[in-house]
Amino acid sequence: MPQYIRLVTLTDSAVRNVRKLGDMLAQARKVWEAHGCRIVQAWSTLGPYDLVAVIEGPDDATVMKAAALNAQDGNFRAVTLPAVGLNEFIASLK
Repeated sequence: MPQYIRLVTLTDSAVRNVRKLGDMLAQARKVWEAHGCRIVQAWSTLGPYDLVAVIEGPDDATVMKAAALNAQDGNFRAVTLPAVGLNEFIASLK
């Protein structure tokens, strides 16, 4: 299944309610899973992004829809990058 890198920042609303972050993330996970996507791994990070995640999804359109639906809650802003495994990319160059 295609993979995507999500670079996430918390909105001001999420920061004001940071103690509820676990609930916010659980709701986001439900949206992803309802659209056939899976969070493979996620990290809390220092720097310009608060969270980084690897998501698997069936296709770009589905991932875009789930990302938009997650954005409507107003807790997260994200950049989603389609990702191709390095070995797969190198093989495609031959």
